[in-house]
Parts: sequence; C-alpha cells; structure tokens
Amino acid sequence: MGDASASGLDVPGTHILTLRLGAEEIQLVQPAGTPQGDPAQHIAPGIDALIREHLTRPGSMAFKIEVAIAAIEDELAKVPATVHGSAITSGDPLVRDIARVAGIETAAADLSREAVEQVFQRLSAVALGRPAASEGLPDDLRFTASVVLLREFMHHLDIRSITLTG
Repeated sequence: MGDASASGLDVPGTHILTLRLGAEEIQLVQPAGTPQGDPAQHIAPGIDALIREHLTRPGSMAFKIEVAIAAIEDELAKVPATVHGSAITSGDPLVRDIARVAGIETAAADLSREAVEQVFQRLSAVALGRPAASEGLPDDLRFTASVVLLREFMHHLDIRSITLTG
C-alpha cells in the first residue's frame, strides 16, 4: 500500500478517487494522468474474500457481520489519512444496487453515508431474523458483504457521499 507521499495522495480530501468493489480486494483508483504513485490502492478485503472468510462460517448472521466489521476496520486503519474525506465516485454495480435499495434511481446521483446507514440498519434487522423480503433487500451474501464494506468504508474514512457514475 505504501505511505501517503509514495501514493501521490498528499492533501486530505482533495482528490477524486474511484471506488472498485473487487472479489478479493476493495480499491481506490486515482484519476488517469496522476503523475505519481500507484494507480490503485488496496483499502479492504473484497466481496468474495469477506464472504469466504466471515459470512459463510457457522453462527448467526448478526455475529458474522460483527466479525466481518472488525476485519474491515483493521484494514481501514491502514489507509493513509490523506484519503480520509476524499471525493469518491463509483460505477460499480454493487454500489448501484445499494443505491437502488436506498431509493436512489438516477444515474448521476450521490449515495450519502446516511442512506447507506439506513440500508445497513435494514440489513441488521434481517440478520436478527426478519425476512429480507419484508425489508426489500436481496437475499444475497454479495449484497450483504457490499453493504457492510461500504458502510465501514464511508464511516471510517469520513466519506460523506459517493457520486454514482456510468
């Protein structure tokens, strides 16, 4: 991952970065033409990794989500402070799914931290036994992992919203 100066991210909150939710890692990608540093920075375990390592193990879903959150927080603690508060964009289909569940249908809208938190609260109710359909949520571990990752990412890195693209 490297330090902030090596990554080309030197002033907190001044960069527009693109969020990618990958299978094995979540990345922030710098805009094309950034003169220095790596084009992509690992920030957390990916969707499939989170499912495999935490969400398919024995135990209640509420407990599994809590364990997954702890693992995500450990990784987010390593992200340089210069990333905190950055402007984030994403055209990722999983981010768009969360936006749709949050009631955001337009292509170039912002998905706020509060909207993600509301979806997470609904997901928590499902984890405690409420039927997913009653909350209007997909009954899908990829969706669950995406919501947990996005919530923690936005909360711990002080991301107020994500601008939806593509």
